[in-house]
Amino acid sequence: MSYIEIKNVSKSYKDKKVLENISLKIDKGKFISFIGSYGSGKTTLLKMISGLEKIDEGQILINGFSPEKLKEKLKMGFVFQDPMLLPWRNVIDNITLPSEIDGEKITEEAKKLLKLVDLESKEKCYPKELSGGMQRIVSILRASIMKPSVLLLDEPLSSIDEINRDDLHEKLIKIHEKNKQTTLLVTHSIHEAVYLSDEIYVLGGSPTRILKKIMPKKPRRIENKFSSNTMIEVAEIREELRKAVNNI
Repeated sequence: MSYIEIKNVSKSYKDKKVLENISLKIDKGKFISFIGSYGSGKTTLLKMISGLEKIDEGQILINGFSPEKLKEKLKMGFVFQDPMLLPWRNVIDNITLPSEIDGEKITEEAKKLLKLVDLESKEKCYPKELSGGMQRIVSILRASIMKPSVLLLDEPLSSIDEINRDDLHEKLIKIHEKNKQTTLLVTHSIHEAVYLSDEIYVLGGSPTRILKKIMPKKPRRIENKFSSNTMIEVAEIREELRKAVNNI
């Protein structure tokens, strides 16, 4: 049985169908990316998986539970495009916030996570003292502190320059490998999706549906990041998106 099952899910806004008949199965511990043009419903799908958005038709099950039930158990971590760090709390206190809400501040675990991504020297800094990339990694650590079984990432690196984004990819990989959580990423970067993901779902059409599933060869290996095979896979996905945008 797959860990996440999405069965014939559809979503409409004001009588306009945005997503239609989305069905897929995801195994535990996989890194999955959703990619598509702007307005294709990627974030809406992610929010339905998280329980933040209601499903109109169909069903989503995570380890046999509804997203709402998993969210209640603090087994769901969600990272938005904006880091949304509390400016009056330092790094360590921002990361431990979910554990405080649950009744026990787990500072040592937060320190371990900071060390994992080489940010232990920043634990007493406030958000305004951090670069944009650091703020985003801190927001990912905050979402990971309670060791959720599912981590949902809504374009967390979208506004980061390419050089810093490369570094953040490696930090994200370290977090994924340490916690072994099922990670779902929404991104507009085809190369990012190919490098990080075990599986990529290309979304497109009107209403949006799954156009194609792609399984990159040997993901998350730095030596393959700019290999010819990776570039071929990037070109393949770009062509699928071009067809979707032009209704080919």
